[in-house]
Amino acid sequence: MIADLASRLAAHEEWLSSLGQSGQQLVLVGADLAGVDLSGRNLTEADLAEANLSNANLSETNLFGANLASANLECAALVTADLTKANLDHARLFRADLRNARAFRASFASADLTDANLTGADLRLAYLHGAKLDGAKGLDGSQASTET
Repeated sequence: MIADLASRLAAHEEWLSSLGQSGQQLVLVGADLAGVDLSGRNLTEADLAEANLSNANLSETNLFGANLASANLECAALVTADLTKANLDHARLFRADLRNARAFRASFASADLTDANLTGADLRLAYLHGAKLDGAKGLDGSQASTET
């Protein structure tokens, strides 16, 4: 895990509240954050591409516009998380819990959502082209786009 995670999170919150004038955007590309508790945090526009977030608690976390491309979110808790416009292309969400998550216009291209719990998730206009949905619970597919 990242030794100075608390200070980086504080700098990101300052960056958000100052509209980028101070603080620093959270960039943890490829970081090992397995099992970390980030529930309720504001991680809007954070760059967590290729990060290991397996078994992490991201429930009620704001991930609006975040980059989670190729991240490992296996068994992660994302209950009521805001994934609006987030990039989850090629992410591994095997057995992830996305109950009641908001994923409006999120991109899950080629993501692995095998056995994920999507009950009550808002996937309106989500892009799911090439996503693995085998065994996913609660997905009716009526609002998601799987077209190229």
